[in-house]
Amino acid sequence: MKCCVIFLAWVLMSGVAAATAITTPGTGEDSGASAVADVAAQAQARYLQAHRAFDEGRLQEALQAAADAVGMDIRDPAATLLLGRIHLALGHADAAASALAAALEQGAPASQIALPLARARNLLGQFGRNITGIRHEDLLADTSGDLWVEQGQALLGVEELSDAAASFDKAIAIDPESSRGLLGLATVHIEQGEWDAADALCKRVLASAPDNADAWYVMGLLHERRGQLAEAEQDYLGAVERNPAHAKAGLARALLVMHRQRPSAAIPLLKGVVQRQPWSLEAIYQLSVALAAAQRDAEARQALQQAADKVAAFTPQDLEGNPRLLLMSSLVLSDLGNLDAAAAYLDQYAGHRPGDVQARKHAAKIAHLLGRRDDALKALHKLAEERPGDAQIRVMLGDLYADAGDFNSAEKHYRDAVDMTVPNVRLIGRLGLAQFSQGRTDLAIATMRRIVDMEQGHTGGASIFLGILYLKVGDLEAARRIADDVVSRQPENLLAINLQAVVAVAEKHYDEGRHLFESVIERRPDYDPARINLIKLDIVEGRYDEAQAALDELLLREPRSPSVLRTRAEMEISRNDYEAASQFLQRILAHAPDAVADALLLSQIYERTGASDRALTLLTDLERRLPEDVAVKQRLAELHITSGDIDTARALLTEAARLAGPHATQRIAVAELQIQAMAYDDAMQGAQSVLREFPDAVAPRLLMARVHSLQRRYNQADDIVNGVLREHPEDVRALTLLADIRIARGQYDDALDLYRHAIAIEDTSDLALSIYRTRLRKGDDAIALVELAAWRESHEPEPRVLATLGAHYARRGELQTAVELYRGAIALDPFNVSALNNLAVAVMGFDVEEALDAANRAYALAPGNAAVLDTLGWIEVQVGNLGAGLARLREALQRNEHVPEIHYHLAVALEESGSRDEAHSALRRALRTDATFAGRADAEQRLRRFENIQ
Repeated sequence: MKCCVIFLAWVLMSGVAAATAITTPGTGEDSGASAVADVAAQAQARYLQAHRAFDEGRLQEALQAAADAVGMDIRDPAATLLLGRIHLALGHADAAASALAAALEQGAPASQIALPLARARNLLGQFGRNITGIRHEDLLADTSGDLWVEQGQALLGVEELSDAAASFDKAIAIDPESSRGLLGLATVHIEQGEWDAADALCKRVLASAPDNADAWYVMGLLHERRGQLAEAEQDYLGAVERNPAHAKAGLARALLVMHRQRPSAAIPLLKGVVQRQPWSLEAIYQLSVALAAAQRDAEARQALQQAADKVAAFTPQDLEGNPRLLLMSSLVLSDLGNLDAAAAYLDQYAGHRPGDVQARKHAAKIAHLLGRRDDALKALHKLAEERPGDAQIRVMLGDLYADAGDFNSAEKHYRDAVDMTVPNVRLIGRLGLAQFSQGRTDLAIATMRRIVDMEQGHTGGASIFLGILYLKVGDLEAARRIADDVVSRQPENLLAINLQAVVAVAEKHYDEGRHLFESVIERRPDYDPARINLIKLDIVEGRYDEAQAALDELLLREPRSPSVLRTRAEMEISRNDYEAASQFLQRILAHAPDAVADALLLSQIYERTGASDRALTLLTDLERRLPEDVAVKQRLAELHITSGDIDTARALLTEAARLAGPHATQRIAVAELQIQAMAYDDAMQGAQSVLREFPDAVAPRLLMARVHSLQRRYNQADDIVNGVLREHPEDVRALTLLADIRIARGQYDDALDLYRHAIAIEDTSDLALSIYRTRLRKGDDAIALVELAAWRESHEPEPRVLATLGAHYARRGELQTAVELYRGAIALDPFNVSALNNLAVAVMGFDVEEALDAANRAYALAPGNAAVLDTLGWIEVQVGNLGAGLARLREALQRNEHVPEIHYHLAVALEESGSRDEAHSALRRALRTDATFAGRADAEQRLRRFENIQ
């Protein structure tokens, strides 16, 4: 009360003095003086009305009256001071600071202006002015405590925690029950991680003032820092309910809602903050982030540009007075993609606050975006050592490792974060993604299920990801149920409708899928995921003209779009036009030469079309640029295995295993290739390293069983696979492997039972062919043929099945049936070397031209294949190209000298060329075993003729 009495006395004396001066006779202008006196009286009356309205809480009425009073007499410091106080009460910090500064210039006492001006400057973030500009010795005693609070808040704003605590202590010394002093000190404790001390101070304030909005806000800060996000959101809401103009609580609540993956709910909250604090760069920037997260891209760009305009308007004085603006400017420019400028602002900020944790985190993020991953990792690991309880740092480390493809390390950091805090939806989602990326789909499903259960009705994104996981494991019913549930709650959720469509396509309900994709595109024509999926459906249904037209339209709009170019390549692959497919992939690599997935696909096309040398060149160059990419080394090793360069392949796989470290999926993939390279010990070590991390994982256990089986340790292999089947009795991989082991042991009936069990669970051509081959091993040729033919009739045409049936009929001498089957296989897969080679052999006796064409096509695809060389060489001998035929046959024999038929073909060619002695030797080698082959009778006759002559 003392402050108000003194203030009012000063106001009345000021007004009386002014009136006296105006009405003193002797000026010689009585009428003018009278008019001026009338204006002054009106101004004084409006001023008094404003004061009464202000005291009674009628702020808008007070604002209008005070503005009128100042308008009538712009030199009246009392009216200007009151106007500033009213603006401050309304939350108009910028207008308040201007009016209060003007009142000070007009002669208003500093003791009356210091406190409201300090509050206005803190609201504006002008912390430097409050830290250096408050002179406590010149102030009234009853305002001094509050001014120490404002100075403490300014010091908090620049993170000078020790000095801030000292200021709050001084405020509390003046008034032990100062709620703002106690809450300021509580905030310092929160920043220092002293949560119990902060909790005690907040509860002390709330005990005496349960409606104190500031106390609810600080309690929210405490709960948020502890990871108790639901409680924090309620606290912030409590602060806003008690004081709707509490901008800090409003912003904190909005950010927390957004952090909990509800950006659409955060947007109106942030707009409210921006409306109350249009000067707040942070509020505008966070609004742009929320709009982007809600896929309101145009509005997000507009808000981000508004934030950028504010950054551009800052003066050096603005930035010096509030260094946090440097940090916010860096965040804005980073989102705009101006990383160099963002880094420059951040460097300036670090000059003011070198230890600021948020800035150091942001610096790590910028380093990552600039491609300096090692710098980012180093910075974050150092922060993690300094702040072992900071969950956000662990999340950032997890994100960094996940981005690098090291999902094993990513999962560890995400798990650490989960242990440090009450996990939120986003964190658990990242954990699930890391698990999924390691191939641990079951764990990922359990993790995402946890999210959906945690926040039912608020987790559309998590639910959709869970639906995608169910799709991955083939549980279409669960995937559809989730998609339908999200759409029932959020009818406009395009992701969910898109998932419904994908499930429908997976169920082969193509019309339903098409209708759903089209409904998404109708609502949002630029929604590319649905558009690309619709194109892929066109490809599945063979509607290539429609697919091509849609892709060409997209390419006109975005000629460099990797997803569109990749889809076009996939379409050309499905049409067996590998040359066109390679051109689209080359366009991607022209602009993104390190696009690993596209390079790997292109290498497969090269290899498939017989251009293995191009595949090797492509991947060798890529491996030189990306020496730490495990997938590139794996693929390169695979090519070397195919070409027969086993030593190079093993060296690459050893390096790949080192780089993969404990990454489960990568180590297993490397070990699979090590088995192909016959590096069995290395493969076993890789599986064991994964099992040390994940003792219950199925893949490494089955891999170990395969190695045991290949090395004829069948008992050990059996034990491992049976252990897996006790835990997972329907695991098709385990059933198939156990069947393979049974075949190796000659137990064909057991193997057939296991294959039949597996194919009942997962009906694939691989299993159908395994059953067929097992029947042949048993000697059940007729049954084998009947079963495989029946499988063919009940399934979509499959080139390997057609080619296998063709070979069966060829062995029976039914060449016309065999030829038709081979032609069918080649129509589906023009690059099927085996089918081309077998067709050439089958038609050789009645259509040499077709035989030569098929043999040449097979040779173009596999020039190093002994069987292909033998076929082509034998046909060339038949058509009279004796020199070329001999060359092919000699090369075939060099590549595989254990095939009697090649020796026989070479003997015939040698005899026709006049090399009778060499021909005689070749015939003897052809017949040195009892092996049956086409032409054996002729070979025996030729040998007898040679020996009779001799």
